[in-house]
Amino acid sequence: MTETSFTPGPWTVEEEIDHPKGHHAETYHRISATSDGKAPVDREWVIQSRANAHLISAAPDLHEAAAYATPILALIDRHLSGKMGEADFIDAIIDHHDPKQFEKAKAALAKSRGEKQ
Repeated sequence: MTETSFTPGPWTVEEEIDHPKGHHAETYHRISATSDGKAPVDREWVIQSRANAHLISAAPDLHEAAAYATPILALIDRHLSGKMGEADFIDAIIDHHDPKQFEKAKAALAKSRGEKQ
């Protein structure tokens, strides 16, 4: 697996009341990562900023992938906790499996890392 370069979380969305020049909306949103308060301007900062942009641009795709994966993880949990037998588990996994969604999930991860698809 490729190592990530983006700024580790937690990330927050902040609402601002003071508007940058030219903005006409009542509020705008800014995404920021928790940091030590320093404003780095070195090469590492540029690399992280680019990686952050890839991660943010992939967020909707990653959300869709998580929505697809959550029921599968719930099935696995039910099976491993003894609440679902082997045959029912296999049938449920087969029913839920969608190769297109799996490929979309892999593409979303690649997009979040800035990899060519």
